[in-house]
Parts: sequence; C-alpha cells; structure tokens
Amino acid sequence: MKIAFDRRDARRLLAAACIASGIALVSVPPAILFLDSAPASLPLSDGAFLLLYLAAMISPCLTVLFWLAYAEARLYFKRLAAYGYGVPAQKRDYGSSLANLPCEYRIPENAGWESRILTILGAALTAVSILVLLAMRQSERPYAELTVILSVPVPFFWMIRSLLWYRQQDNTKFRDDLARPDARKIRDDLARGIGNALVLAFGSALWMTGALMAAELTEFARRG
Repeated sequence: MKIAFDRRDARRLLAAACIASGIALVSVPPAILFLDSAPASLPLSDGAFLLLYLAAMISPCLTVLFWLAYAEARLYFKRLAAYGYGVPAQKRDYGSSLANLPCEYRIPENAGWESRILTILGAALTAVSILVLLAMRQSERPYAELTVILSVPVPFFWMIRSLLWYRQQDNTKFRDDLARPDARKIRDDLARGIGNALVLAFGSALWMTGALMAAELTEFARRG
C-alpha cells in the first residue's frame, strides 16, 4: 500500500489553500461590486476586467479543493498515528510504501468515527432537502406542486447515501484505508466523504433547478 501524504505534501497543500483563499478574498468582493457595471465604466482595462472575473470564478473552487485536500492529509496523519505508524517527513525516503514506515501496529478503539460524522451529515442534508421541498410546496406559483413531484427523488437519494455511511460504521464489514488488508471493504474517510457530499449537493441543486424549469415549461405549454 502506498503512502498517501507526507508532511511536505501537507505544507504544500496548506500554502496552496492560503494562496487560493487570498486570491478569492481579493477578487470576489470587487467582482460582486462591479457585477452590474459595464466594463467600459470601470477603472480597469478589458484584460484586467477579464482576469478579475476569471479569478473570482475559479479561486473559490480551488480554495475549497485545496482546503479539503489539506484536511484529508491531516486526517490521514491522525489515522496513521491511530494505527501505530509514524508520520513521514518525505514519503520517498520510505519508497512511498506504507510497509516501510516504522510501525507498532494496533487497531484503534474508535475505528469508524468518521463514518458516524458522515452519517450525521447525510441525515442533515436529507432534512434540508425535505425542508426545501416543503418551502417549494408552500409557494403560490401554479407549477409548485409539479416542481415538488419532480424533486422528490432528491431527499430519497440523500437518505440512501446517509444509510450507506451508517452501514460503514460496522467494523466487521468495513475497514479504514490503513487497516491491514482483508475481505472487508474500505470505508469513506471524512474529508473524501465531505468532498463527495459537496459534489452530490451540487448535483442535487442542478436536479431541483431542472425540475423547476421543467415545471415552468409544462405550465407554459399548458396555458399556451
């Protein structure tokens, strides 16, 4: 098994996250401020205006990605220590192989705690999606009911995702990535699970937006 992160990787990810955060803080507020302004009316060249908006669009995404990667590295170090491994300064010194790390192997008592947090996250997102549907149902728009019907799969999807994370707490069927290989499946770690949840939340938002547009078009066609 390969070593996923070393301390040098963590330092680089932290530096990248701080730089991306700084660019986002510098670019996003002016981009929002100038949102309704024409480029010609601003004290910026066309090239600077384009760069500002590119930075404002890209840097928040990079900020989230780098901070998630840094969090994953730190959590990986915590799992290394929990299983009795030393945290490497540079993984190439050990041939990037986990088997070469100094280790007093042990099984942590709280194995599966990350799955418990992910289960709570999944349950919370299930509740949020249901509340969104209820709010949409209270809307006075004529296509509100159809929008809700088309969006019903979203909370069910989050419920299933939450149940899958709940199942991963079972140490007889699932193991951490650093546990010695056996027939058990590898559970999601916290940072990777949160990253997946963000992607899936974006997909859920697109689904519900698509449902709203489909309901609007259906209502428009019915009236036309």
